[in-house]
Amino acid sequence: MSDLPRFTVEYHIVAPDEKAARAKARGICIEQTVEVPEKIVAGTWLEEQVVGRIEKLELRSSTTSVWSVKISYPEAAAGEELPQFLNVLFGLTCQHAEVQLITPGMEKWLPGPRFGVEGLRKLCGVASGPLLCTALKPMGRSTAELADMAYSFAKGGVDIIKAGD
Repeated sequence: MSDLPRFTVEYHIVAPDEKAARAKARGICIEQTVEVPEKIVAGTWLEEQVVGRIEKLELRSSTTSVWSVKISYPEAAAGEELPQFLNVLFGLTCQHAEVQLITPGMEKWLPGPRFGVEGLRKLCGVASGPLLCTALKPMGRSTAELADMAYSFAKGGVDIIKAGD
C-alpha cells in the first residue's frame, strides 16, 4: 500500500531528554489527527496512514531543553480547508506552553491568495499603504442593519469586507 500524500510541520518542544521529547511528539501526532488513545490505532491502517509521523527529532538547545520535531500529516486530514488545516497544525496542542509551531508546511497545497497582494490592491483601488479588512457578524441583524454596517465600514476606509459566520 502506498502512502497518502503528506505535509510536514516543525514544532519546538521543551523536554528534559530525548525519551520525553519523543513521547511529547508522539502525543502531538495522535492528538492532531485521530484524538483517541494510541492503543486503539496501534498496528492499524490508521496508525500507518493517518496518525502524524515523527520524521525528525533533534536537540536544538541543551541549555533550554528545546527539541525540534518534524511531524508529517496526511494532506487528507486537512481536507484542503484552511480552518481544518489550522486545526491539524495546532488544535489542542496550542494549549501546551511547552509546544511552539515553527513551520506550518502549507506551501505545497495551500499556496496563498489567488490574486496576490498586487491583485488585491488592483481590485480595491489601493496603490500603497495597508489594506484594511473586517468581518461582518450577521447574528441577530436584519439585512438593512448589515447593509448599513457594510456601508459605514466602507465609508470609514475598510477595503475588504468579509461576511462572517
